[in-house]
Amino acid sequence: MLGAAFFSLALAACGQQDTQQSSTTHTEREKDSILAGSQIPGAKAVNGTLVLAPGDVNLTFKRYLESPVRLRIEADYVTNIEGAGLDADLMREYFAAWGDRDAYAVSHVGWGMNRRARWDALAMYDRGDVNGTEQRAFAGNFLYSTGANEVAGRHTLGHFDLPLRGCTLTIDGTAESTCDSAILAAHVFARGPDQLGATVTDVAYQDPRAVLNLLMTDGHTLL
Repeated sequence: MLGAAFFSLALAACGQQDTQQSSTTHTEREKDSILAGSQIPGAKAVNGTLVLAPGDVNLTFKRYLESPVRLRIEADYVTNIEGAGLDADLMREYFAAWGDRDAYAVSHVGWGMNRRARWDALAMYDRGDVNGTEQRAFAGNFLYSTGANEVAGRHTLGHFDLPLRGCTLTIDGTAESTCDSAILAAHVFARGPDQLGATVTDVAYQDPRAVLNLLMTDGHTLL
């Protein structure tokens, strides 16, 4: 879809507000969101600041961030890495190690929708035993990646995958419903077809404006 259509993306409402510090980071991310007003996949269209908060994930290093990092992005490229902690130092060193400007470029973006995938699963495994599949898929994450992009003609060995938790994705300034059809399907699978009516009612109640599409089948006939 990204390769075929031009649309605006805005990233907002990311991060939990468990403490005063996380609340401040959340506000900064809303105000200074990455991809705001950017046209995808137009060249030199990604501009802004990506705010990585504690608890977001650096899948290249297979670790959770413990300190804020701000990536200044201009015309598709990270131009400055701000932060005083170890996380920012590690990112600076890794970017620079490739000696390749394209390592700093936007590679791809994505978003997680799997309510059964767990954000905290990375803490349960040794690094050699996990590749971060759940962290790419857990519901509410927005993944920003840097490095190689064959469509853009950028070939580089450097690559970051950065899932940001607790995000809302907006398209052309309008937030997608928090109770969309994918979430409805997940609840139906969890509760079973016998609870279909109650499930649809409960999910629709969370967002009366949601458009909920559902097709039930047993593999042979419509139910």
